[in-house]
Amino acid sequence: METNREDIIRKIAACLRLAERGGTSEEAIAAATAAQRLMDKYNIEQESINLANEGHPANSTEDIVDFSTRGDGELESGKNQITPWKRKLATVLCKHNGCFMFHSFRGGRRSIELVGRPTNVGAVRYMYSWLNSEIDNFTKIWGAGMGHTWCQEFRIGVVETLDEKLKESKEDTFNELKREHGNNPHALMIVERAIANVGLRANEAANFANKMHRFTYGRIRSNRGTNLSARDEGRFAGHSIDVNRPKHGIGGGKKELE
Repeated sequence: METNREDIIRKIAACLRLAERGGTSEEAIAAATAAQRLMDKYNIEQESINLANEGHPANSTEDIVDFSTRGDGELESGKNQITPWKRKLATVLCKHNGCFMFHSFRGGRRSIELVGRPTNVGAVRYMYSWLNSEIDNFTKIWGAGMGHTWCQEFRIGVVETLDEKLKESKEDTFNELKREHGNNPHALMIVERAIANVGLRANEAANFANKMHRFTYGRIRSNRGTNLSARDEGRFAGHSIDVNRPKHGIGGGKKELE
């Protein structure tokens, strides 16, 4: 099933590239959400194949990988502390794609590291890179003339709304798959089991990571305060993302969990 894995990543990348050809930021993020729907359907399809062919699942099953053991495995790295909105964006995407993330260090630089099945991690990488850029674009427009703290809170507001929309989209996708198999009780049972199994992937990745690493639970403090009005503006901007109608088609050292 290697070709299928490569195909889904190509389709996700194509969704994002289409938005590069023009249109608004809202359309671009809607395209990213469409890519997430592709990933959700792929996960259920592959898990359904496993369940329908119990005893012969190896062709479509991926092992969980700790990408912190790879030279280019980190999702994000920087000399200074990675900003809260980027950490939140990574957390949201990992949650929706059955992955686990933690904070570590690479060559003296702080990093966000990933654990999960390679195809799911690949989706997180594409989505994170795309949304990272697009949220910055949103902020340049909405935050013109505003201070650093306002812009950071605005970005968090966008991510919070994006999280809500991805959740809504995932539920719609799962209900759609159930309806498609509603006339076949056996097929429906397999789809429902597949949905349940895919929902456990983030926990499986977390359990795997905890066997590989000893984590400390750190809390990153800031004295910059919280601008709730900015976060509300970010949520408002985030609501312009239409998830249903897109216009186009990790390291050694101390590991921390928030």
